Amino acid sequence: MIKNSFKNFFKNLVYIFVPMGIFYLGALLTIFYFSGNFLINVTDAGNELLTYINANASTSEIAIKDFIDYAINQINWNNNIYEVIKEIINKNWINNTINGFLNTLNVSSSGLTAEINSIINVFSLSVKNALYISISSLGIFIFLSTILTRYILSKETINQTFKEKILGYIIKPIVSLIMITLILFINSLIGGYALIILLIYLILDAYFSLFTSWFIYKNKGLKLKEVMNIKNTSKSLLSTFLIIVFTILIALIFAYINLNVGILITIPLVIYSLNIISINSESYVKNLVNKKGN
Repeated sequence: MIKNSFKNFFKNLVYIFVPMGIFYLGALLTIFYFSGNFLINVTDAGNELLTYINANASTSEIAIKDFIDYAINQINWNNNIYEVIKEIINKNWINNTINGFLNTLNVSSSGLTAEINSIINVFSLSVKNALYISISSLGIFIFLSTILTRYILSKETINQTFKEKILGYIIKPIVSLIMITLILFINSLIGGYALIILLIYLILDAYFSLFTSWFIYKNKGLKLKEVMNIKNTSKSLLSTFLIIVFTILIALIFAYINLNVGILITIPLVIYSLNIISINSESYVKNLVNKKGN
């Protein structure tokens, strides 16, 4: 099974470009959306601020320059883009900027202060909403890339018949529901021991994957005990562990080179690896069935 698992991993490696393509398209679209929305909100908030500043401050030109210098210096532009965005939408930065600006202007009018606070709050809310929409949209692209990658890998590796596909659509959700129920029940008994729960999940997943694969692809010559036994379960766990470790190592290498490149490589690689892990049991059992048939 271990040999079969790594054979599937490297033989189908070209299909990593499927999640890459979909994820990169989603990333580009969400970045363009967020950037455009952010610039619009900055422009609108800036125009409104300038209007109120000019209407209420006689030293507006000097105050505006001080305000811009102060605000810009509060952001660490040497950070990566994720940290910069986090700093910009952070209310501490916004409040500090407002207070510094008001101190520069020496404005005591509560009406002006409230108006500026209102403009900044609208800006902050709009940027956060755009960020949430961007993250949600990217999540949808990741989900779609997972589904399509799974479909292509199954088609290329398992070569299911129509009957096997129908059985898979019926039994897999049932087995998944049983697994989730068992994990939740075990978690309620032993508490939040994450590593133990993860190990139990992997063991259950190995057993249920073998059983599900046998049920879908079985023939008269293949007995359940030939598929669902300690030896095959152990090999399934070991192959899963090795693929996970290999994926983590590759991710760490690219992240060490460059964090952004690491993220761009890691997400499609994780999608690909998880899908390979999910079809390994099916591929192994399908091979056993074919050998029995011959």
